[in-house]
Amino acid sequence: MKCSSLMLLVLLLGACGGFLPHPQQPYRFTAASADGDPADVVARHLASEGYSPANVDKEVGLVQTQWQDTGLGYGFVQDTPATLVRRFTVTIARTANGNDILLRADLQRCPKGRFTIDSTGVRGPCVAAEEHYEQNQQELDGLGARLRTALNGK
Repeated sequence: MKCSSLMLLVLLLGACGGFLPHPQQPYRFTAASADGDPADVVARHLASEGYSPANVDKEVGLVQTQWQDTGLGYGFVQDTPATLVRRFTVTIARTANGNDILLRADLQRCPKGRFTIDSTGVRGPCVAAEEHYEQNQQELDGLGARLRTALNGK
């Protein structure tokens, strides 16, 4: 087998196995209007899942978790191996039918050992990322499904 054919096979197998990054698919759903503020429900649920809220703005309908280093290697930044750093953002749009909810992951590639995370955000030479691995998408989808249950009571 030629070297180029072998490389193509490895890339195809990697894509099928979730080893290559792909565009994020935010999780969307409509939640019935419930008693209490949906931002409070979202914040409590995220905290119960281990994602501490860093920003809750009820007027705007925005809940953001603290940034966390996922520990997953993600290419290079400034010739240094990078890790994927993430926070979840939930937007809540009130409608006549309830609340339209959008859950997405905000992603950054940060050079290992050259960044810090504090209460105000990520500090260091990080680069925004629009793609992530399949396991990250599965985590986002699972969190979205559990959030849907928490908001709809089912």
